[in-house]
Amino acid sequence: IPRYRGVLDPELGMAGGESAIALESAPPSQREQIMSSSNEIDYVLGTHDAEIGRLHLQHGIWRELVHDCWKRAGICAGQRIIDIGCGPGFASVDLADIVGTDGAVIGIERSERFIDYAKGLSKARAVENISFVQADVMLDELNVADADAIWCRWLAIFVSDPAM
Repeated sequence: IPRYRGVLDPELGMAGGESAIALESAPPSQREQIMSSSNEIDYVLGTHDAEIGRLHLQHGIWRELVHDCWKRAGICAGQRIIDIGCGPGFASVDLADIVGTDGAVIGIERSERFIDYAKGLSKARAVENISFVQADVMLDELNVADADAIWCRWLAIFVSDPAM
C-alpha cells in the first residue's frame, strides 16, 4: 500500500497524502478502485495521486543525473524532443525548459489521468512549447520522424515487446 505523504507539486497545490490516507483506510474491496482511474488498472503502481507523488519524488531524485544525460546527448535549445511514456510530465516540463521557446516537446502517454496532470503542470508553470498526445506505444502509430531526440526513461521495462 502506498504511503507517500506530502505535496505533489507546490505550484499546483495538490496534496498526495490525502489519496494515500484514503487508500490506507479503505476496505480491501475498494482499494483496487482507488488504485486505478477508469480502466488504467494495468499500470503496475496505478495512476492515482499517491503514485503521481511517488513519481514526482523519483523525478527529483534522478533529475540532476538525467539533466547531465540530456546534456551529453546534445539536447539543447531549438530542438524538437519526444518524451515517450511521459507519465505525469515532470521530465517533459524539464525538457521544455532546455529546448526553450524555439524548441518543442511532445509528451506521449497512454494514461488519460497522467496526460491531464501533465497538461495542468505545464499550464501552472506557463510552459507553452509543450504538448501531450494520448497514445499507446504498443498499439498506435507514433509521429516521431522529425524529432531531434526521443527520450524514454522507464517505459521500456513495462512494454510487452521491447523490440517494438
